[in-house]
Amino acid sequence: MLDQLSTAAARITNNVPTVQTIDQIIGTISDQFQAQQLGVQLEIQEQVKSTNACFAALAEQMQQLISTTAATAAVRNLPTPRLPLVSSGFHDEET
Repeated sequence: MLDQLSTAAARITNNVPTVQTIDQIIGTISDQFQAQQLGVQLEIQEQVKSTNACFAALAEQMQQLISTTAATAAVRNLPTPRLPLVSSGFHDEET
């Protein structure tokens, strides 16, 4: 029994450098992923700002078009002046 415990302890002791190496590798990879993720997030934020600016400009153009169209429609829909009715002299002759 003591031999088995000793062997297990030796295996654990021998594995410590391997575990530490694996931990260092995982830590390095994790740091790289976090740095890459930060870069991607910054790129996305820049693209969002650019897209928002484009949409804002488009919205402004649409608003101007709507205003222009409404003004043009209002001018076109003004009532046309009607000529005054002309009375006929025939009505006076009948009475």
